[in-house]
Amino acid sequence: MAVQLLSLPRPGESLAEMSVSPGLAVAWGLFIGVSFVASFFFLRVPPAASRDDPTVIMARIKAVSASIVISLVLTYLLLNYLGVEDPAALMGFRWTGLGLALVLPIPLFMCFFLGSFVLAYFELELPGQMYFNFSRDVVAPLSEPSGWRNWIFAPFAEELAFRSCIFPLMFLSGFRSPWIHLLVSLYFGVAHLNHLRDIRARNIAAKHPRPTVAALVVVLVQLVYTSIFGTLAAYIYYRTGHILAAIMSHVVCNVMGFPSFGQIQNHPKQAWLIWASFALGIGIFCLLLGPLTDPVLFGNGVFFHLA
Repeated sequence: MAVQLLSLPRPGESLAEMSVSPGLAVAWGLFIGVSFVASFFFLRVPPAASRDDPTVIMARIKAVSASIVISLVLTYLLLNYLGVEDPAALMGFRWTGLGLALVLPIPLFMCFFLGSFVLAYFELELPGQMYFNFSRDVVAPLSEPSGWRNWIFAPFAEELAFRSCIFPLMFLSGFRSPWIHLLVSLYFGVAHLNHLRDIRARNIAAKHPRPTVAALVVVLVQLVYTSIFGTLAAYIYYRTGHILAAIMSHVVCNVMGFPSFGQIQNHPKQAWLIWASFALGIGIFCLLLGPLTDPVLFGNGVFFHLA
C-alpha cells in the first residue's frame, strides 16, 4: 500500500486543503508550554520543599492536570473553529490501530536501550539475578508518589501537552519533518528548565560550592536528552497518528532512565562489549523505526494518504 504525506488544509475546507499561519502555530506552542510550566508555580507549598516531597508531587499533579485539561479543550475548540472535521483524530485520539500503538513502542525502545540491558546483566541487576529485587525495583517505585509521577503521570501529561496540543497546529501551518519534530521537541525540552530551581535548592542544601553552575550543567544535559527523545516521540506520534504510541515510548524511556555509563568502568574486560551493545541497539532501533511505525499498520489517514 502506498503512503503519501497529506497536502495542507484551509479553514472551512477539508483537511487536505487547509492552511494555518505559522505564527499562530508557534504562538500556540508557546501558550501551551508556558501554561504547562506556569502551573507549577501556582502551588500552596513551602518554596524550599523538595520536588520529591509527596505533598509537592500531589499539588503539582493537580495543577498540571487542570492545565492539561484546559489545553486539550482549547486545542479541540480551536481546531474545530479552523474547520478540521475530526479534531480528536488530529490530536491523536483514534481507535484504528490502537492495540499496536500500545504494544509496538515497547520492543522498539527496548532495542534502543540494549546497551543498558547488557550493562545491567554484568551488574547482576536483571530479573533472576543476584541484585534484582521485584519489591524494591518495581513495586516500591510504583507505590511511591515520585515513582508514579515519573513512570505514569509525567509521560501522559507531557505527551498530551506537547504532542496532542502543539503538534496539530504545527502540522496545519505547513511545518514538515524534520522541522515540526524539532520545534515540538524544543518546546518539550525547554519546559524542563523549571527543574533548575529544584536542583539548585538541592545543591544549596548539600552545600555544593557552586550550586547554580552545577544546576545549570544538569539542566542543560536534561535539555539535550529530553529534546532528543522529544523528537523521537513526535516522530512516532506523526507516523502512527496515535498519542498512545508517544506515551508508551515516553514510559519506556522514563523507566529505563539515562544510561549509567559510569558503571562501565566496573567491567574493564567487558567494556568493549557493553559499548558495542549500545551502538548495536541504536542501530537496530534505527532499522526498525520505519517499519514498526509504518502509517499503514496504524491506519494513519490523519497525516498521510493511504492508497
